[in-house]
Amino acid sequence: CNHAQLPDLGDPTEIGLLEYAKMKGAKRLPIEDEPVPFSSESKYMETVHDGRNFLKGAPEVIVELSGGAHPELEKHNAAFAERGLRVLACAVREGGVVRAIGLIAMEDPPRKTVVQAMEQAKKAGIRTIMITGDNLDTAVAIARQIGMEGDAVHGRELDRMSDHELAKKIETVSASCSVCRLARSVPR
Repeated sequence: CNHAQLPDLGDPTEIGLLEYAKMKGAKRLPIEDEPVPFSSESKYMETVHDGRNFLKGAPEVIVELSGGAHPELEKHNAAFAERGLRVLACAVREGGVVRAIGLIAMEDPPRKTVVQAMEQAKKAGIRTIMITGDNLDTAVAIARQIGMEGDAVHGRELDRMSDHELAKKIETVSASCSVCRLARSVPR
């Protein structure tokens, strides 16, 4: 469930996954079809290899596709996210049924220059807000690592807020997750 090619062609996350698979001795199968290409809206991808469907994506999406409530998987996902790790869930689709089979947790540390840039922005009177497609717990952990303080809110919550509610919330939020509509004008 990966388009990258070793040694370094493609998305860095995908390359890392291929390097890990190679280290573990996993055989790479050619992609026969891609019924669901990855997009920021779907947050997962599905590919067909040797007649079998494989899925990879945001854990909450894979859990939902596999029928909901997977307490063990969700517990491990939360533990990884709280450590600031980026987490992907893997699944297979058999007979139309999606079965979650595991998690992959990766460290994607902030660049070393981020903390200094944040300090310079703060001294210049600039308030920084992080907007990411990652899990909210991961975003909060990363925000802590780089010295950001404040509330965090999921993009779904922002989308439901009125302009007035958003204007009030934006004063305390430092981290937001998921694609959200911050481009609308916010009354001050």
